[in-house]
Amino acid sequence: MSNPRFLTAHLAFVLLCVPAVAQNSAKQAVTKQDFPKEGAVIEQMVTRVVFQSDGTSTREQRARLRVQSEAGAQQYGVLRFPYQASVERVEVPDVRVTKTNGAVVATTPDSI
Repeated sequence: MSNPRFLTAHLAFVLLCVPAVAQNSAKQAVTKQDFPKEGAVIEQMVTRVVFQSDGTSTREQRARLRVQSEAGAQQYGVLRFPYQASVERVEVPDVRVTKTNGAVVATTPDSI
């Protein structure tokens, strides 16, 4: 007969390893694709929401895009942030553009 503790520990180990393997294979599949026909490619997008005990919250969004054509530049040339003016406000502290030659153009809050 099998030891139930051994089976439980083995099953827990397998279940812990499956997400790691799935994430690695998904990352590899995405990085191998080039999407040459797309105007822009979203390389990374992260949304973080923090709720405070006083009922307020903060939503932080970060994105990294690769613009590959004029169509992509037109699509992302003007950034739109939907919000409800009566209870929300938008702050854009930083926007950076990395050009193909490696030069980085950064904006300041005054120039946005």
